[in-house]
Amino acid sequence: MGRGGERVPPGWESITVSAVRGFFGPKELRRILEGIVASLKNDPDKAIVIACPEYLALHNGFRALVRFLNDVRDYAILFSGRVYLVTDELAWDPREFTLLKGLEE
Repeated sequence: MGRGGERVPPGWESITVSAVRGFFGPKELRRILEGIVASLKNDPDKAIVIACPEYLALHNGFRALVRFLNDVRDYAILFSGRVYLVTDELAWDPREFTLLKGLEE
């Protein structure tokens, strides 16, 4: 999952998040989650890469982002998948980054 215009390797599936019509909107966390769950159901053991957490936090707030990421992690565990969060530590205040790191456990 990432912003529009990002390339993904062959064989990967991309869920593009953008305010542009025709894509998942950044405020549609429930719809994005449904897309991820559908993808995991079709192909268990899949890696989920979330490459735009700052963008999602900007539009939904940090607390909503953490709830969303917890849901994604739970579904990934249920379907034997993995979740990778691509971000920069400098994009977050120290408390937020600590909470994001805590999702690894």
